[in-house]
Amino acid sequence: MNRTLLSIILSILFFTSQAQHVSTLVAGPGNFNDGLVQDSLGNIYASYYFGTVVTKITPSGQTSDHITGLTDPNGLTFTPEGLLLIPEATANRITLVDTGGNKSTFANITNPSGLVFLPSGDLLVAQYNQDKVSIIDTAGNISDFWTGTELSGGPVGIVYNAQEKATYVGTFDNAKILKRDSLGNVSQLADLAGWCGFICEAGDYIYATAYSFHRIFRIAKDGSGNMSIAGSGSSGQVDGDLSQARFNNPNGIIASKNGDTLYISDLGTRSLRFISGVDSIVTPSSLENELEIPGMAIWPNPARDFLNLYVPIVQGDFQLEIYDLNANVVYANKFSGNTIIDNTLKITLPTELKAGKYHLRVNSKSGIEVLPFLIR
Repeated sequence: MNRTLLSIILSILFFTSQAQHVSTLVAGPGNFNDGLVQDSLGNIYASYYFGTVVTKITPSGQTSDHITGLTDPNGLTFTPEGLLLIPEATANRITLVDTGGNKSTFANITNPSGLVFLPSGDLLVAQYNQDKVSIIDTAGNISDFWTGTELSGGPVGIVYNAQEKATYVGTFDNAKILKRDSLGNVSQLADLAGWCGFICEAGDYIYATAYSFHRIFRIAKDGSGNMSIAGSGSSGQVDGDLSQARFNNPNGIIASKNGDTLYISDLGTRSLRFISGVDSIVTPSSLENELEIPGMAIWPNPARDFLNLYVPIVQGDFQLEIYDLNANVVYANKFSGNTIIDNTLKITLPTELKAGKYHLRVNSKSGIEVLPFLIR
């Protein structure tokens, strides 16, 4: 074999091995942690929930404050004319930014989160605390577009496919991926457990950030299944092989124009990560679905002083963690199987926990399960 041919083969092997890879564009901590959108020049705009700014990130990773003076900016989008729209979740408004950087109120609406335009020019608005999707027509009129108990998990991520005339939603509180067709029929495509950040579309798939599990999931739009494509399941900021890379509460997610790269905002580190070679990803054997322990349940819900955990399968030791909505661990304990009586474990809750939403994460040899609950 001559050297030229050998060089070509080695180059092909090198680039093939690098095609499916997790990398970091902005190491953080940056002034962003939430929704993402990309303009026609490849610049990415990232919102800072719990903050006041939208950050501009160039293709080379340079960052700058693009718009300030906001209140909890969330999921972002561009108008058909190319102007930036920013939902300010707790200010109950959507803000329009013109080419000169001037802000004006596009609409007053309660708890806006994700935004997506329809071909008609109407705007769909996911409303997290309202558990619904509204539509704002081109005249500014607001009406209900999608309501139902299936949205009770708090819709945040939203995608619209014009060819299918289908709307896809990801719910934050219980990480369900839902599809609503043109006739209003609703189907559930995935239940990822835990919390789900945002969703995006590329090709035949919806991609979702599994915020609680530090992983990225791919969901088939035809309902044929889902799989984890990246992230070891442990929190961190580690680049490299898909199965070994680590995310830290991945949240915002968008696909590049050609659909071959995914950009992800890590809330825990306020960094911008990306996955290359998305088109050629196959399921690594180490990332097959191992989530969910069928039959596991907690009660009472809402709770105050204690929780009962029903464990249908007990295999050795298991770890319990309780997270608040800021992804802080507020309780952690390890139990052995012989502490469970009649498949039930009583958990005494810390007295300092305030009323609000929490998640219980159970990690055992039988699998991983995340169960949402309320404290009064």
